Amino acid sequence: MSDLDSTRVEEALLLLGEMLDYESVAPVHLVVVGGSALLAAGIVSRTTYDVDVFARRAEVDGGILDARPLPEPVQLAAKHVANELRLRPNWLNTGPTWVAAPLGSYPTEFWSEMVVREYGKSLTITYIGRTGLIYLKFHAAIDSSRKRQEVDVDDLRLLKPSREEATKVLGWMRDEELIHAGNAEVLEELLTTLGYEDLVS
Repeated sequence: MSDLDSTRVEEALLLLGEMLDYESVAPVHLVVVGGSALLAAGIVSRTTYDVDVFARRAEVDGGILDARPLPEPVQLAAKHVANELRLRPNWLNTGPTWVAAPLGSYPTEFWSEMVVREYGKSLTITYIGRTGLIYLKFHAAIDSSRKRQEVDVDDLRLLKPSREEATKVLGWMRDEELIHAGNAEVLEELLTTLGYEDLVS
C-alpha cells in the first residue's frame, strides 16, 4: 500500500469525485485536516497515510456538520479508489472526529483561511487553513492517546505559531478543559520546544 503525497492525494480525490459523478450521487462537501491539509497549503512536502475528514458542510447554508458516518456512496467509492490506486483501505476516514473538541467549540478564526477545491460535480473538499491547523496540532501534540505526537510537534514547528497565536490557543484549550494533570507536562515541553516556555502557567 502506498502513502500519499500531494499528487497522490489529488489523484485519489479526483477519482473519488469521478466515481460519485458516475453514480449521480448528491453533492458531498467534506472538511479535511491533517497531513492532506498541510500538503494542500504547501506547508509540508512529506507523505501522509490518509485523508482525514474532520467534518461535513451543508450544501444549502454551508453549516458545519458531524462527518460521521460518511454517506454510504462515499464509503463504497472510497473502497474502489483504494483498490484502483493501491491505497490503504481507510485512506479516507473520519478518525480525527473521535479525538477533536466539539465542532461548536472552535473559535471563528479556526475556520478562516480555508482552501476549497472541487473534484467534479459531486465532491467538494474544504481544507482547514493554517490557523485551524495550529489549533488542531496543539491539541493533538498533547494528547497522550495519539501514537504520532512527534509528527504533530514537527508540524507545529513548520506552522510557526506566533506568540499571540499560541496564547489564543492555550486560552481556548483551558476554556474547553483540554489541559489537565495528565498532559500539563507534555504541554510544557511543547511550549519550550516552540520557544514559548514563558507561557507555561
